[in-house]
Amino acid sequence: MFVVAILLRLPFTSRVLFAWDSVLYARAIEYFRVALAPLESRPHPPGYLFYVLAGRAGATLTGEVNSGLVLVSIVAGALTCAAGYAMAVRLAGPRVAAVTAALLVASPLLWEYSEVAYPYTVLALLAGAVGFALWEARRSGMLARVAASAAFGLASGFRQDLFVILGPLWLFAASKGGPRALAASTAAVAVASLAWLIPSGLASGGIDTYLQLSIAEAAGSGIGEGTTQYGRDLALTLIGIAAQLLLATPLLFVGAWAMVRGRHRELAPLLLLWTVPAVVLYVGIHIGSWPYTLSIAVPLSIVAGLGSEAMVVAAGRVARAAIAMGIGATVVTGGAYFLLADGQFTAHEIRVRDRSTAERVATIRERYRPTETVILAVPGYMLAVRYLPEYAAVLVPASGGAGVTALDIPTTATVAVLFDAELGLDSLVPAVRVALSDGDLRVVSVPPDRRLAVVNGALSFAPR
Repeated sequence: MFVVAILLRLPFTSRVLFAWDSVLYARAIEYFRVALAPLESRPHPPGYLFYVLAGRAGATLTGEVNSGLVLVSIVAGALTCAAGYAMAVRLAGPRVAAVTAALLVASPLLWEYSEVAYPYTVLALLAGAVGFALWEARRSGMLARVAASAAFGLASGFRQDLFVILGPLWLFAASKGGPRALAASTAAVAVASLAWLIPSGLASGGIDTYLQLSIAEAAGSGIGEGTTQYGRDLALTLIGIAAQLLLATPLLFVGAWAMVRGRHRELAPLLLLWTVPAVVLYVGIHIGSWPYTLSIAVPLSIVAGLGSEAMVVAAGRVARAAIAMGIGATVVTGGAYFLLADGQFTAHEIRVRDRSTAERVATIRERYRPTETVILAVPGYMLAVRYLPEYAAVLVPASGGAGVTALDIPTTATVAVLFDAELGLDSLVPAVRVALSDGDLRVVSVPPDRRLAVVNGALSFAPR
């Protein structure tokens, strides 16, 4: 499964940094120092030190930062597929394991994030592997629980949100032996966590400063404000889950029912503690984007595998082969969607992003002088900073309504290039459109007696 997943992913790797955070990780590989301000973040808190170090090792092997981070994503994604098979074999047998692994290999969401410079396949691998290790440790002796707790603390150096996602499962495992076992397991987590906490703090101005920055970042994520925010987070969570399984999503409901009513009832506590805390976190507090749901990729695939087994077992001898083929077809649709479709979670999306970034960078360099040009951006701001360092770049602030927000641009700038299609432009502002393969690049001439500003939510002119 590991080799198959690697071979399937190698042809579709991204060639440029994928998005804002990808740039922050690339900068951290060169020089690690946690900060909140975008131009100082290397990366943003809490820093994910071990992930950055893994990316540095990858960059050393490949000779380039983006390809090094992508290498980490590919290997972690392939290991997730292999580990999912191994875990499912032990928990539920080879039939469930075969479907589990196939779903992971073909998952459009896991496949896409195996191809780009983002840490979500690492999250999928560690949330799956450490969660399984904690469950196995609960059924073993205190030494196993201490070892699994130490692994939990170390894994959090890659993704600190594992503390929240796997915290209840860790407590369930560590508390089995009573207060003494819980104290030993807690000490193991704490000591192991020092391996990333101390160097992260020392590299970021001190441990106190590092913790303050991390707390500020967490507070900035915030608890959802009202039903609108909760509804948005719920929608992103459901999209993430559906993007992993596509047509196989109904197998989750069959698997949950079969687990409660069938012979795998003993797995219910594990699978609940493995999935529910993450869903509560994402819906009730913060998700950010759908790839966060890859933290539950392994248990979701196992539940779907349980559902497929239950359907095959319940069928008569004649219908069994047809049902098995139907399940196989639903699994294959995930991979086919990634390879052939042109929407989100596809190889096409990766190609378009690569081409769009490369074309925008090349066009700006060919047509506009750095001393006379300012680049305006929102989601593409860090990409502009990374790939066009000789140009002045301005992050356009979000406008909550009426009012004028002046932009701080160089006085020598006579041309403003809108790097992102998401930027709104007042209809009264004349813009030249430069045709590219994927959308237009909009360019605005700035009169000497005017300045650029965000007026009522759109870019416009204001008097100097």
